[in-house]
Amino acid sequence: MNLDTDGILQPDALRNLVLYFENNPDIDAAAGAVLTNKKMIQATKRWSTRVLRVNEYFEYLQACMFGRSMESAKNQLFTMSGAFSAFKRETLVSTYMYNVDTVGEDTDMTFQIRERLGKKVGFCYNAIFYVEPIGGVSELYTQRQRWQRGQVDVSSDFLAEDMHIGNFFKNFMVSRLMVDHTFLFPRLIWTIGLFVLVFYGYSAVLILASFVLMYLLYVLFSILIYWQVTRMLIDFKQEKKYLKRKWWVVLTLPLYNMIVSIIRFIGIINMITNSATWRTNNFTNELKVIKQIILDDLSRFKKGKTDD
Repeated sequence: MNLDTDGILQPDALRNLVLYFENNPDIDAAAGAVLTNKKMIQATKRWSTRVLRVNEYFEYLQACMFGRSMESAKNQLFTMSGAFSAFKRETLVSTYMYNVDTVGEDTDMTFQIRERLGKKVGFCYNAIFYVEPIGGVSELYTQRQRWQRGQVDVSSDFLAEDMHIGNFFKNFMVSRLMVDHTFLFPRLIWTIGLFVLVFYGYSAVLILASFVLMYLLYVLFSILIYWQVTRMLIDFKQEKKYLKRKWWVVLTLPLYNMIVSIIRFIGIINMITNSATWRTNNFTNELKVIKQIILDDLSRFKKGKTDD
């Protein structure tokens, strides 16, 4: 097994994970459920950070209890989280171990086991490992860019030949990547493009109504996910009780997801021009860079007008 050093195991986590392997002899590696620490979220004093952390908590719940459970059922788990996962020894020693040439080494290991070795990767939903919640927007900014880079790196290594539209309905990995990455561009462009319509004579009220309608549709989707995740927590009374008290997350989740989408979009742009590294520029540093570029452009523009 591998564990992050800054997390806490749920008391029955190791026993449940071992039982999962014993009851599923065809499983060669498995991920545990990684959630953020509720006590640390509750102890957060700054309200904006607490709201961010609650949204992250629900995101992890959604990804683990809903997403990974579905993926593992068909041996399509995209990533065994490096924070908490386990391997059969003979399977692990058959891999190239963790790849230090990518920041997505846990995803790379998952693909090695399934794609290169032809082994089965599972998910043990009742083995829970609690990690520290996000520190703030700046940490979210660097973390999600790193995840984005890792996904693209690994996908280019293992799925390069399969990445075409003809495999959208045939290959789950291809469809997921296209939805997560390729479709990310038109979604963000359309959202930003709505503002441009004002300059073409469209009513500002109509554009505002469009945003409200989109927001309500995303809230409806969040409610459906919230209901489904709550049902899947039947064996975890504390998690279910906590989530019910945080029902308002369905109202903030669309905004949180939009922020994450924008960060991932920036991550794609940054990876085109920068080499892979764990030291991604944080939000504050990149704002300084942007400000300096704008000032330099203005300076050159003014100089050009003076020369004319």
